[in-house]
Amino acid sequence: MRRDGDRLTVELHGELDVAMVLDIEDPLLQELRLPTSELVLDIRLLTFVDCSGIALIERLRRRLELTDGSMVLVCTDPFVLRILSYLGVPETIPVLEAPPHHSHGAPSAPESG
Repeated sequence: MRRDGDRLTVELHGELDVAMVLDIEDPLLQELRLPTSELVLDIRLLTFVDCSGIALIERLRRRLELTDGSMVLVCTDPFVLRILSYLGVPETIPVLEAPPHHSHGAPSAPESG
C-alpha cells in the first residue's frame, strides 16, 4: 500500500481468495479511515480471483462511496478480466490497463492512439 495525498494505491499479487481476503481486509479498511478520494487497486499480478475476492472489491467500492470516494481496478490478466466481466464488475468499477496518473497541476499530454 502506498498513499499519495488522498489517493491510495494497493498492489495485490497471487490469488485473491478467502485466505488473502482474511489477511488484507482489516488493514485496507483501516487505511480507508484516512481521507481517500481514490483507491487504485492494482491487480495486474493476480492469477486468480474467487467470489470472496470479488465480494471484498465490492465492499471496498461501497465503503468509498460513503465518503464520495472512487475506485479503479488495474488489470491485464485475461483470466481475471474474464471473471470480472462475467460478474459485472466493470459496470460499477472502471477497469484500466495501467494505473491512472494525476499531474498535480501540470497539464497532461494528450494520449496518442
